[in-house]
Amino acid sequence: MTEKHLATTIVSAGAIFVVTAAAFVPWKGVKAEPLPQIAEPQQNFERPKTPAINQALDKRLGALSKAQAELRTLYTEGRVKRFLGIQGMWQAHIESTQNEEYYMVFESKTGPMLGFGKRVYTDKSRQHESRDLGYEINYYSDGNVKDYTRRTLRDGMSFYPHGRLESFSAEIDERTSYSASWNDDGKLRGEAASLHPPRNEKGLSEWENALRHGDFQTRSEAAGEMARIGPASIPYALSVLKDGDDGAREQAATVFILMKEGAAPSVPDLVRCLREDKSARVRTSIARSLGLIGPAAGSAIPALEEAATNANPDVAKAAKSALDHIQQLPAKQAP
Repeated sequence: MTEKHLATTIVSAGAIFVVTAAAFVPWKGVKAEPLPQIAEPQQNFERPKTPAINQALDKRLGALSKAQAELRTLYTEGRVKRFLGIQGMWQAHIESTQNEEYYMVFESKTGPMLGFGKRVYTDKSRQHESRDLGYEINYYSDGNVKDYTRRTLRDGMSFYPHGRLESFSAEIDERTSYSASWNDDGKLRGEAASLHPPRNEKGLSEWENALRHGDFQTRSEAAGEMARIGPASIPYALSVLKDGDDGAREQAATVFILMKEGAAPSVPDLVRCLREDKSARVRTSIARSLGLIGPAAGSAIPALEEAATNANPDVAKAAKSALDHIQQLPAKQAP
C-alpha cells in the first residue's frame, strides 16, 4: 500500500471492533509485547457421528491451531507493538510479506488481546484480497478462544468461556455446508449437512426463487446472500419486488437495505415502488433502503417528501429519516 491503511471489523459476541490505522508509526522507544497466555481449545467433546462432518471439523481445528502458532511466532519474534489508533483503540499491525498482514485489537494500553486476524492479498498493491486464506480470532480476556472464522465468514467455530467447542460450520463446496453444536458439557447437541445454491452470481436465479417462494427463514437467507453477491443481484431482487407476494417483496426490499450504497443503480426502480407498492411494510423498507444509499439517491427526494406525509406512521418516519440522511450526509462528511 502506498499509504499504510487498515480498516478491519472484528465481530465478537456482543461487540464489534473497527480497527483503522492510517500512516501510523509506533512511537520511539516502544517495546515489543511479551508472549501472553494463548489457550488451545479443549478437545474433550463428543464427536459428530457423520465421518465427513468429523473430518471437516478436524480440518478447521487444525487451521485454528496453525493460526495461533502464527500468533505466537509474531510475539516471540518481538514484532507485536501496540499503538493507540485514531479511533482511540489500542491495536497492532504487522506486515509479514508483500501479500500478507496481521492485525490485533487490545482491551487497553496494558490490557489483554481481544482479537487477532490475518489478511492475504493476491497482488502487491493489496487491492484484491484472497478471503479464503485469511482468518479472524476473537478471545476472552483470559486467553481462551471465543470464536474463529475464515474471512469469507462461511467457516467458523465458537467456544464456551471455559474453552470447549460450542458450534461449528463449514462450507465444503459451493452447494454443501456442514454444521454441528454442543452443550457446555461437551455433549453433541446436533449435526447437519445442508444443500444451498451457489453463493455467487451462478446461484442468483436459485436465490431469486428462494426469495419468491421460501418460508421466512429461507427468504431472509436469500436476501442476505443476494446482498453479499452485490450489484449483479439487483435485477433479480427488482423482479421479486415487482410481482412477488407481500412477504417476498418485503425481503426483496431488504436486499437493497443490506447493499446500502451498492444499491445506487436501483434508485429509479425503488422510487417507482415507493410510490406504487400497496404494502406499507414494503414501502417502509424501500424508504429505508433509499436513505442507506445516501447522496446517490438524491433523485428520490421528491418521492420521499411525498412519503414523509403518508398516513402510515412507519412509512412517514422512514421517509423522513431517509431525507435527513440523504440531505445531511454530504455536510457531515465535509472537512
